[in-house]
Amino acid sequence: IIQSMAANLGVVTGKHLAEHCRFEYSKVPNFILWILAEIAIVACDIPEVIGTAFALNMLFKIPVWAGVLLTGLSTLVLLALQQYGVRKLEFLITFLVFTIAA
Repeated sequence: IIQSMAANLGVVTGKHLAEHCRFEYSKVPNFILWILAEIAIVACDIPEVIGTAFALNMLFKIPVWAGVLLTGLSTLVLLALQQYGVRKLEFLITFLVFTIAA
């Protein structure tokens, strides 16, 4: 419901929710909102990393700690590939998706 309301707010006003919060609240509440958003991002990323590590453990018998490191490394590699252009990164991701589908 909140995401739908935020999307409607963006469509109607042309500004996203963070912009509205910045104009509506003072610095302290904005800082608190920023910290809460960062905590939410980390809380969503941790299960993804651990899930990938467990999947690598089940598929290839890689220790979970090594799977966590491989997941982090693959994320850093994808971020580094952005410097070569979005199209090349899109091609790589498309290639990986088709590899999984095959």
